[in-house]
Amino acid sequence: MYNDKQLKAITCKDRFIFVNAGAGSGKTTVMIERIKRLIREGVPEEDILGLTFSKEAAMEMKKRLSIEKVYISTFHSYCFQHIEGYDVIPKSLPFSKEFLLKVSLYKNKMARKPFFYQRYVSYLKKYKFIDYDDMLIQFMNIRDVHKYKHILIDEFQDTNFLQISVLLKLIHEHTHVFVVGDPDQSIYRFRGAMKEVSDYFIHKFKATLITLNMNYRSDSNILDIANRVISNNTNRIKKTLSCTRNDKGIVALHMFDSIDGYTRFMYDIMLTTQFNSYAIITRTNKQLFDIKTTIHQNIPMFKMQKISLFTLHASKGLEFDCVFILGIDQNHIPYKFSRGGFSIEEERRLLYVGITRAKHALYFIHYKYNKNVKLSKFITEISGNQVFKAIK
Repeated sequence: MYNDKQLKAITCKDRFIFVNAGAGSGKTTVMIERIKRLIREGVPEEDILGLTFSKEAAMEMKKRLSIEKVYISTFHSYCFQHIEGYDVIPKSLPFSKEFLLKVSLYKNKMARKPFFYQRYVSYLKKYKFIDYDDMLIQFMNIRDVHKYKHILIDEFQDTNFLQISVLLKLIHEHTHVFVVGDPDQSIYRFRGAMKEVSDYFIHKFKATLITLNMNYRSDSNILDIANRVISNNTNRIKKTLSCTRNDKGIVALHMFDSIDGYTRFMYDIMLTTQFNSYAIITRTNKQLFDIKTTIHQNIPMFKMQKISLFTLHASKGLEFDCVFILGIDQNHIPYKFSRGGFSIEEERRLLYVGITRAKHALYFIHYKYNKNVKLSKFITEISGNQVFKAIK
């Protein structure tokens, strides 16, 4: 039922454990089965805390676990329940998204409040609102919090310094901590997430490292490309995804001179294949808008329910039978505004996320919107000069 490494993650009794869980390796199943194992062995349900980073992930885990007394929550929801006298900040605010992101980055680093957001602080105080970062900051000032015997954290690669501080506050001398993450899928540095937290956790607590590298999602050719992409990153905890499926799958690169050309190509693929789900994935929201507009104008039938459209960031955590990755060029993947060592490595991780969404078919689309558009360096890293021979 479980492979050896999954079974080790479920049953290991070491106090601090880091599970380096590759894409499609069954990490959520491992977390749920570990909680069930703890309860079977006599750990009280109320002494177990499960933390994750989105409401959707928390709800899914609660549904699959189906044990009421085990507290499963997002970091922010958990901290907010300890704070009184505030309302959650509304979605509609008299501040730009760029401004709010800048404020959040300062708070996540627990830096001193800079002068530029005093108007924002006054606004929150006036209406007794609390933002998501302040939920965590104020929680740090609370003296008495429940001391759990077991803390389990999902998607650990998306943690920032502030969330790590919350975790440290929750740990006492008898706490066991089990974290699951994939540093190769750390793609939210722009929000303050730090891939380095995985290394920090392992070294600070001398944590046991368990690597889940058996992929139950993708066919072998897709995993081969994923491994080749991510192996070019040097700042990583190494792992190589292994295929559990017998099929090779489809991986192909196609070049087009017009949006209509590649839109028609994708449409033809969907008409001639029998997959249950298709995804069109872009690097930027602008690309996503352009392809949606083209589809609505030229191919009305293209909004069939089987088709989903996402940016690379939004596709994380999802899976599809067939995936089209658009804009595999030097302006978009890697994004032209992302340069330097850390940025390039994060751009590779983004591409890796996109590739590992595909189960059976993966199409790279290179749109030459002008004669100077060059094929992505990531494609040449994968295959050298023989792009079409290596990618079929």
